Amino acid sequence: MNLNHNTANTIRDSDNYQQFLNALRAIGTQVSYKKDEVVFTEGGKADFILLVEDGILRTWRLVNDKEVVLGFTFPGDLEASPISFIASVPSKETIDAICNTTCLKISREAFYKQIENQKFSERIMQSILLEYIDVLIKRHMESKAYTAEENYINLLLKQPKLVNKIPLKDIASFLGISKERLSRIRKKHELT
Repeated sequence: MNLNHNTANTIRDSDNYQQFLNALRAIGTQVSYKKDEVVFTEGGKADFILLVEDGILRTWRLVNDKEVVLGFTFPGDLEASPISFIASVPSKETIDAICNTTCLKISREAFYKQIENQKFSERIMQSILLEYIDVLIKRHMESKAYTAEENYINLLLKQPKLVNKIPLKDIASFLGISKERLSRIRKKHELT
């Protein structure tokens, strides 16, 4: 569930969402993950949600014995295995840290209790889920409407300081291209 509250989104009521994030910060426990440390493994039940404070997480699935990167989670993003978190079923995703990463970890129980205690309406959860769906739709459309080079440029524009911390193989997997092709694209668009 890779949602950046710093990104403009038409679905969410920003004041209500900021209040919601502040409520999550009040109940979260700070956790740190070292580079390459697994945060969550496929097959487990996600009973927590993370709010990334510093660093980058990578979400991926194993497809035909190949790691396929679904996305990256940057500071300000919420991350979870949403279906597992909501339905308490085994996850299909694995999440790991690309670099040293600090997050606030909020348990499912504390999350729902805070929603209830703060009298957040069900609209908050609905808003989070709608935004997650919106992110997935945008990624799908971008993969169809834009070239890998255009999608790389968009990633650079969204996270110019952090993209260089992501291994080439992971960005290439996310874009659906070879590392060699990505290297050529990166050379054309190096940040100065």
